[in-house]
Amino acid sequence: MLKEFRKEKAPEFSFLSFDPFHLLNRMRFDFPKTESKRIYVYVQSQPALASVRYNDQSADIHVHSVLNHPHTPKEVMMFIFRHELLHLEIPPRVVEGKSTSHPPEFWDAERSLCPERTIAWIWLKLVLFACLKVDRKREGTYVKSNWKRLMSIDRPTLEQVAEMVSFVNTTGKEEEELIL
Repeated sequence: MLKEFRKEKAPEFSFLSFDPFHLLNRMRFDFPKTESKRIYVYVQSQPALASVRYNDQSADIHVHSVLNHPHTPKEVMMFIFRHELLHLEIPPRVVEGKSTSHPPEFWDAERSLCPERTIAWIWLKLVLFACLKVDRKREGTYVKSNWKRLMSIDRPTLEQVAEMVSFVNTTGKEEEELIL
């Protein structure tokens, strides 16, 4: 029994500058299928940057420890929560003979429900680029196991990131879909 417990990483105290549970509850109104569910947020070390596990009564959103920092912007967490809540609204399905947890209607809904999507991904790429790996086959963004050693830069604010990329023409080609 003790060995099993050690395999599952224990949740951490949040070091975020805001209450993630309160933030999540404010956003739930955009997701009608979540109204009857109890939803919990856990910050813990895990392979994925974020994930959701759910059944008919409840859902658990797990966010990786790499984001558990007072300088992680609220908008980044809003985007991650919306992405995970969308999984409760839009189930996996088969597209062109392949099972996918992110069908085309998922990406359409994410674009319309997540105004912070682009800047959140820019922040994630800029700040956590050394720690993340995107696995398109498994449809996920994963955190490298040695992420603590790879985190060597300060975390800029969302506003600082927006200033850094303000010269980029945002009306050009839409960026590829990235997966949480």
